Amino acid sequence: MATTRFTLLVQERHWDSYDKFCIHFSEAEKRAAERENDPRLARADVSRSSFNRWMGRTGTFRGAPRHDAYLVLRYMFDMSPERLFEQVEPVPRPSIDFTTGATAPPALAPEFDDPLAVVAQTHRLTSSNADAPVLMMVTQSIASIVSRYEALGPHQLAGEARLIREMLHGVLGGQQPPRVRAELFRLASQAAGLLGYMAVDAGARFEVVNAYCAESESLAREIGEVSMQMWASGTRSLGLYYHKRYAEADDAASAGIALDPDTPQAIRLVNGRSRALARPATAAKLRPPSDGHLICQINSHRSPTV
Repeated sequence: MATTRFTLLVQERHWDSYDKFCIHFSEAEKRAAERENDPRLARADVSRSSFNRWMGRTGTFRGAPRHDAYLVLRYMFDMSPERLFEQVEPVPRPSIDFTTGATAPPALAPEFDDPLAVVAQTHRLTSSNADAPVLMMVTQSIASIVSRYEALGPHQLAGEARLIREMLHGVLGGQQPPRVRAELFRLASQAAGLLGYMAVDAGARFEVVNAYCAESESLAREIGEVSMQMWASGTRSLGLYYHKRYAEADDAASAGIALDPDTPQAIRLVNGRSRALARPATAAKLRPPSDGHLICQINSHRSPTV
C-alpha cells in the first residue's frame, strides 16, 4: 500500500505520536526561525488534525503543507516538502521461516524514551504558574492591607482581601513544584485568616468567621505552619466572644494554646481565655482590638526564590 516518505520517516524515528512529533517540530521551528531570520516561525505550531492528515490517518494526503509549516518541515527533515510528501511504496521486510531450522534472530534491543521527550516531561513536572514576582506581589499586597487596616477598617479593605484569596485559589488550581506550592498555601492561609479577623471586626455572622478560620487552619496544617493555626484559633475565639458564646470562646483559645504553649503566639490566646472568662457586659458593643501580631505574623514570611 502506497504511503508518503513523511509517514515512513516519522515511523522510523518513532515520532508517530502527536506529542512526540511536536517536540521535534518545536526544535525545527527554532532552527527555521534562526536561519530564515523570521521569529514568527518559532510559533508555527502544528495542530493534531494537521498531523493526522499528514500521516494519512484521515485519508490520503496529497501535495505539501504550505506557509510556515512548509519551511519548518524542510529544516526538520532536510528535504523539500514536495519530496517529503511524495507517494512511495514501503520496502517489505524479509520474513523469517522458522520451520527450516534457521537460527532464531537476535533479540531486539530494548526501546527507550526519546531524550527530548524525557526533557519535555521533566519540564512539565517542574513547571510552575507562580514565579517569584507573583509570590512577592501577593506578599506585599497582604502586608499593604495590614498596614492600612487601622485607618480604613474592614469595610474598605475586605474587597481587596477577597480578591487576593480568590486569586490564590485560582493559582493553586494549576501546577507548581512543592516549595512554591507550600508558599502559596501559606499566603492563602494568611488571606483567609485576615478575612476571618475582618469578619469579626465587621460584625459578620459567626458562620462566616468560622469558615475563614477553618480554611486558614486547614491550609496551615498542610504545611506544618503551627503559628498560623494558632492565629486562626485566636480569631475564632474572638468571634465566639463577640457573639456572647463565652465557654466556646474559652475552648477555642485553649485549643490554640495546646498546639504550642511555649510560643509568643500563645500569649494572645491566654488573653483570649481571660477575656472569655471575664464575660464583660459590654462585650457585644466592643470593636475587636487592633492585633499587632497579625503584622508580625504576615511579615515573618517571605516568598522563596523560585
